Amino acid sequence: MIPKVRKLKSCCLALAGLVLGLLTSCDRTSGKLTKPLGILTTNGSGFFEFVPAGGSLPVVYSYPFVTSYDDQAAVEISVVQRDASGQEIITYAQIDGLPPRPAGKLNVVLTVSIDQAKRLYLKATVPETAYVKELGPFPVK
Repeated sequence: MIPKVRKLKSCCLALAGLVLGLLTSCDRTSGKLTKPLGILTTNGSGFFEFVPAGGSLPVVYSYPFVTSYDDQAAVEISVVQRDASGQEIITYAQIDGLPPRPAGKLNVVLTVSIDQAKRLYLKATVPETAYVKELGPFPVK
């Protein structure tokens, strides 16, 4: 598990569209997605559905976003499992080493996948460069 990283500017997660995603964990017996798992914004104000409950594993989704300020070098992503009883942090991940660009000019694709064994993987790529960062696996319930 990656330790909590320092908070970046909260605007860094105004990631044009990623506005962060929600995956789901699965029921071990049915292989269906049943419990929401999301990516929380740095300031904790955003938690948005990415994959609806009820889907089968494995599941892979990619979401493009852009940086929100000039020369933004990193983005913090908090993966949180949430239900009616509260939330549990699955991991804090930092996508760092991003190439410098003006705000809104660096396109990044975040791919989130959960395999049949309920392991979550994150992969960030910058299509215009050779930048790739992969994180995981992280167990989900």
